[in-house]
Amino acid sequence: MLKTNFVTISMKSIFLLVAIVALMMVIISVADAQELELLSITQIDGRVDRLEVFGGYAYLAGVESGLKIYDVSHPDNPLLLGQLETPGNLENIFLQDWLIFAACGDSGLAIMDISDPYEPYIYGKLDTPGYAYDVFAGCGIAYVADGDSGIQLIEVINPEQPLWMSNHETPAPATGIKGPCGVVHLIAGEWGTFYYDAFFLDSLTFVGGYDSPGSAHEVFKYYDFLFIADSAAGVQILDFNDPANQILLTSYDTPGSAMDIWIETEYLYIADGDAGLHIAYIEDFTNPVFVADYDTPGFASAVRFWNDLIFVADRSSLMIFRLSQQTDIAGDVTRPDELTLSQNYPNPFNASTTINYTISEGSRVNIDIFDIRGRMIETLVSGYKSAGSHSIVWNAGNVSSGIYFYKIMAGNHNETRMCNLLK
Repeated sequence: MLKTNFVTISMKSIFLLVAIVALMMVIISVADAQELELLSITQIDGRVDRLEVFGGYAYLAGVESGLKIYDVSHPDNPLLLGQLETPGNLENIFLQDWLIFAACGDSGLAIMDISDPYEPYIYGKLDTPGYAYDVFAGCGIAYVADGDSGIQLIEVINPEQPLWMSNHETPAPATGIKGPCGVVHLIAGEWGTFYYDAFFLDSLTFVGGYDSPGSAHEVFKYYDFLFIADSAAGVQILDFNDPANQILLTSYDTPGSAMDIWIETEYLYIADGDAGLHIAYIEDFTNPVFVADYDTPGFASAVRFWNDLIFVADRSSLMIFRLSQQTDIAGDVTRPDELTLSQNYPNPFNASTTINYTISEGSRVNIDIFDIRGRMIETLVSGYKSAGSHSIVWNAGNVSSGIYFYKIMAGNHNETRMCNLLK
């Protein structure tokens, strides 16, 4: 009996030891993946609330400090190139090709020419009846979140002379707005978010909404899911497959106040207010896994991802980070040994173009189209593909002319190319 008890206790000890070792391996694996390197912190003269990053430039918007353009091609030493005072409080910006559409508070919409980053200038402007908090542009229309005056629809085919088209009343003050072309996400703070069909360019049709528990500051659509930066309530993750019936999958609590979000290759980047930068892994959307954070000195109000770098607007500074490679959090993931994405043909193109790609192993594949701001406008491929060569045709008949990017993700590999749509 004693021998039996001794053996039993020994087996339990062995199982316990194995469990402890396994737990330690997980902790070490996650700890390795959490390394977050601060590359630079650049003090800004004035306040910075929003930012966009593209092509080696960071565009910073401040309510009282206007627009500032930095060269970030050397992220350890960003350089100020040009700046521009705006006619009102610069609340938010939208980047499209060589233009920036700016929501300028009491002064409405301003359109800036940034083709020369050293000397940006006001190209066109139009006053709005309310207070312009946010703007996005697509299909030749600028949609302005105009506070108590709802959404203003403004034709910008000739950006030098924007023309007012119509006003759409909203059930709550319009404080934020997002695209892409053909749809409108209205962000309305404590009233949550509202989704509209913009198929008819001069009007909007309400489809559905979600009354989030906090105060909605930003949205990000990722495949068939909608992520809401919901201030003190963290991030709300919704099943958006049916916009008329949005279903909450989970709420991801953050230590601060979620002000802005960005998603890149299954990583969720959160500008978390007083708590700084917060990063989670979202292979399983219903169970985000904490990866890393950084308590910034100011108030993190905006975050962007470009060229494997993380950019944070921290009220009084621009901060640039790099996150180490994460290969262990996801566990066993099918990873092709080789991924090839060919240049689309023809390019430039008018209405349709063909994209060819090759994977060496069977894997889940996604190919998405992004506009120049980095917002996804269409998914071309989403599902499992066998090893070998494949092709897909992008029919862009309902998309306006401009520069676009197509990105393939297969396993843990991704590649992006640029294409030019001319009509």
